[in-house]
Amino acid sequence: MRIIPVSKLNEEEIRSEIKEHLLKDGIIVYPTDTYYGLGCNFYSLPAQEKIDLIKGRSDSPYSIAISDTKMINDLTSQSLALFELFLNFHSPGKMTFLMKANKNIDYKLLKSSVLIGIRIPDHQPIKKFIDFLKFPIVSTSVNLTGNPPLNSDDKIAGFIKNSGFSSETIIISEGELDNSKGSTIIDLSDEIPRIVREGDDLVRVQKFIVDVQKKNLW
Repeated sequence: MRIIPVSKLNEEEIRSEIKEHLLKDGIIVYPTDTYYGLGCNFYSLPAQEKIDLIKGRSDSPYSIAISDTKMINDLTSQSLALFELFLNFHSPGKMTFLMKANKNIDYKLLKSSVLIGIRIPDHQPIKKFIDFLKFPIVSTSVNLTGNPPLNSDDKIAGFIKNSGFSSETIIISEGELDNSKGSTIIDLSDEIPRIVREGDDLVRVQKFIVDVQKKNLW
């Protein structure tokens, strides 16, 4: 296990090292604007299977983090009208958007789900890093499924060590993060958006949904 301060992500050598690690089915832990994320190259099935083992989870798909809308056409097959409408009125942040998955994506990566959860975290070093990668990364909390997320790098280091995947993990460290309820999950797969999980930025999302229903934004 290697621990790298988030400030080092602006160094070309460090970014390239982590990218190579991810392309070889490695695991990373990284800070976001909610929890620390446990991630890997989204397109790596072996890496996703490692995260399944770390979390004790195998039946649910993982959300993914992207840097901006440039990656999204490869990920969803639906109209982006609602998604773009939201971004026009609200900056990306503590929310995950459920959308119809692109049919070209291997169903095993989605665990046979027809939907994909997409997030643009409002964390500038991580956004720039994902942009450098040019591929999306898995975004799930660092914990055993059913247990509270771990949000400090020292506890996470112990958790990863005990998982048996210490040698395959790089932790991008930002110390202890602020308390969070996690991202609010919004289903955009139908004409009217629907909140699936209440988390941070809930009021902002609720207002958007009301405005969409009243057609105030069109």
